[in-house]
Amino acid sequence: MTPDEQRIVECLHSITDFVSARQIGIYASPPEGCTNPTWAQPCLIRLTKAGVLEMNAKGEFRLKHSERLHHLPAHIAEILAGRKAA
Repeated sequence: MTPDEQRIVECLHSITDFVSARQIGIYASPPEGCTNPTWAQPCLIRLTKAGVLEMNAKGEFRLKHSERLHHLPAHIAEILAGRKAA
């Protein structure tokens, strides 16, 4: 995963709703700044194809539920995974 993709994933951890590519481009802007908020679009497509993100019919993105569990502390992820299986 590239640094840009990592920054996008980290940004989306705190967001549960679908978000537009433009908003993600603004929130996850590189440290050096970026004047084009659509810079994230290619990264979002790659992350969607890799199964990290999901996209809705409007072309908005969010982190897949399984990826959210992956980044939680292990004991919390196990509790939540158990609830989904029950």
